[in-house]
Amino acid sequence: MKKGAPPPANGRNFAAGSLRQKNSDVTAERPLRYYVHSYGAVEGTEFDSHSAFLKACVSYGLPVDTHAVRCETFESARTVCLQFERERETFSFETDGAVVKVDLVDHQRRLGYTFKSPRWAVAYKFPAAQATTRVNEVILSVGRTGAVTPVAKLDPVECGGVTLSSASLHNFDEIKRLGLKIGDWVLVERAGEVIPKVIQVILAKRPPDARPVMIPGACPACGGKISRVKEEEVIYRCVNSACPAQIEKSLLHFASRDAMDIQGLGEAVVGELFSKKMVTDLADLYRVKKEQLLTLEGFKEKKAENLLKGIADSRTRPLSRFLHGLGIRDVGAKGALLLAEQFGSLEKLMNATESDLLVLHEVGPVMAESVAGFFRQRTARRLIEKFRQLGINPKESPRAAGPFTGKTIVFTGTLTRFSRPEAERLVRELGGNASSAVSNQTTFVVVGPDAGSKLKKAQSLHIEVINEEEFLKRAQYKGDVVK
Repeated sequence: MKKGAPPPANGRNFAAGSLRQKNSDVTAERPLRYYVHSYGAVEGTEFDSHSAFLKACVSYGLPVDTHAVRCETFESARTVCLQFERERETFSFETDGAVVKVDLVDHQRRLGYTFKSPRWAVAYKFPAAQATTRVNEVILSVGRTGAVTPVAKLDPVECGGVTLSSASLHNFDEIKRLGLKIGDWVLVERAGEVIPKVIQVILAKRPPDARPVMIPGACPACGGKISRVKEEEVIYRCVNSACPAQIEKSLLHFASRDAMDIQGLGEAVVGELFSKKMVTDLADLYRVKKEQLLTLEGFKEKKAENLLKGIADSRTRPLSRFLHGLGIRDVGAKGALLLAEQFGSLEKLMNATESDLLVLHEVGPVMAESVAGFFRQRTARRLIEKFRQLGINPKESPRAAGPFTGKTIVFTGTLTRFSRPEAERLVRELGGNASSAVSNQTTFVVVGPDAGSKLKKAQSLHIEVINEEEFLKRAQYKGDVVK
């Protein structure tokens, strides 16, 4: 973190992301601290209780949370949990609860484990942090798919150690359900200790000049028509594919890690490129020159060269990554991979009808309609032609044979070495198929901490279950995650 920078909104994600950094120098710069709270094994020593283990850690010079306390009765444990709940704001770290553990190791062994967690430990969850504030305005945000999302602008208020000044209202049906008006006093909550959410309107404090929230007649970004594209949807969308807000958000998605993975192309850079009209669509990224980048804030020779290299490297991404980057509605990373492997080239996919798409396993009517409809648009075809003129016409190579050829693998729980998309990509690069569902076709399931229903289903079907280290051995993993 830079000196003077605001603290991260989510400490847990910040710590996990820091530890996953490929450049250890970046990790070393992060102000991470830890507390020892449990153990797997300590060589040469055995402990008869958890409290004895914590005392030993203190004698070893290891950091142990000073709030940990041994309770003799259930009632005293309850009292301590309630005390922690009252004092949580005074802690030097964020917490959403306390863990109550059986102390004696022998009792822990006798109680054993369930599929997901030990029977000798239970979490006491604190209520989500809440605060009261006023809605000053409701603004509209336009996403890359044209979704128009109402956002409440709030009187800044402290909530769970963070100052909240805005909260998503999700859609206009949610505003109707809440009965919200501009000027209302509302109860807000940090859902999951992170996301600001309006819980309810405090009608007793409604001012006489409170104004209803109106559904806009036009897109706030481009003035184009907005409507519910599908009758069953609750979301209003801007139907103008040339809407600048959509294009800017699409650029960010196109450059994201799971799409074209263009290093250095973040929100601030995209905003400047777009505002200065250096880039007006996705293909324009491949026309950006060094001298243009040097006019942007914070850019010098090295930074400009690194971004240009990132853009150049993305030219070789396979069709699946390119399709995902295009941001076709109802087509995620897995759907893009399926389409790329089935059609092999962009030209064949562009000429596919809905009937051609529906023949494919896992492609339903919604996805087929979205894909065929996207490539029927003149703007989409012009964009693809522009990519071709710039030398970008991605293909999808058949999967090479590898350790996972002919195998279907499912991941569940938290992985420590990879993100889930990275692990699934590695499986595919090694000839296998990564699935999100356990079935009789599954070869084995890779299980990490916090595994859930997939583990239970695998066990009920007598499918092999392995941990992440065994997965790496079978993958013959020796280096970086495949890009």
